[in-house]
Amino acid sequence: FVGIATTEPPAIDLRWKENLSDTTWRYILHHEIAHHIDYDVNGREDKDWEALNPRDFHYSKNLDAGPQILIEQDTILAPGFINLYGAAAPAEDKAEIWASMMVYPDALAKRCEKDPVLAAKTALWHKRAPRLHPGLTEAFFASRTQAQSSSP
Repeated sequence: FVGIATTEPPAIDLRWKENLSDTTWRYILHHEIAHHIDYDVNGREDKDWEALNPRDFHYSKNLDAGPQILIEQDTILAPGFINLYGAAAPAEDKAEIWASMMVYPDALAKRCEKDPVLAAKTALWHKRAPRLHPGLTEAFFASRTQAQSSSP
């Protein structure tokens, strides 16, 4: 593993790998942070989140799939999911979307245009975010998209 979050006691453990880009490290860190904020805000079960999935969908519980940062690819593996790792468990699903919101907001917005399930999950994170910090508003997320668009 490169990163892992534990809730009892609350901690994030990152294992350094030299070959990872700064952007990948940011993604990993935001993924692990998402586990903490999700647990603090929603607890272990999140029926509202799971209700957004397609009716016959069941999380695979295959955590060996490992996260692959595929958000920049224009491929939808399954409606509502960034990658196979997100389809393993609700916590990983939410963490992959949160990391994409923080690191790849433009790519996520583009995918949401084609994927209404992913758009609904992203919207739910946006709705919940101000409970984490009052500055995490729609304006904040819009500025992230604009900043990424204008960066070289």
